[in-house]
Amino acid sequence: MACTVYTKVHTSPVSEVVIKKSVDCILDKEKHSDCSVNIHIVGDAMMKHINGTYRNIHRTTDVLSFAIHDGASFPGIAHADELGDIFISARQIKRQALAHHVSAKEEFMRMLVHGVLHLLGYDHTEERVATRMFARQEKLVKLLL
Repeated sequence: MACTVYTKVHTSPVSEVVIKKSVDCILDKEKHSDCSVNIHIVGDAMMKHINGTYRNIHRTTDVLSFAIHDGASFPGIAHADELGDIFISARQIKRQALAHHVSAKEEFMRMLVHGVLHLLGYDHTEERVATRMFARQEKLVKLLL
């Protein structure tokens, strides 16, 4: 398993080492330990640009996942064991942490788990599958914290 972290901001609520260990743990628990993921820690401007370009939503967001199997890889060439790319806005995470009265680390971990689960095929477009995804997400967040 390989997790590559690209940081485009000065500060992140979680270190690169913790991110890599966390992704390893998530993939191991989901029985995809042979896969790789790219994590991009970005600012609001880049997240707004990506969200506008790929989802036609012209505002920042917390996390975006681009799964290779969906044909939405970003950036580069896919390899057989790659799941995809996850973009996380460090500033949005900090705002959400304040709003939800949790630490920035906890909110970051929640969005990291959320992004990885999307790469693994989880979705929350329908209530039935959303319940399953969010239950799994919170179980993994508790494990990581």
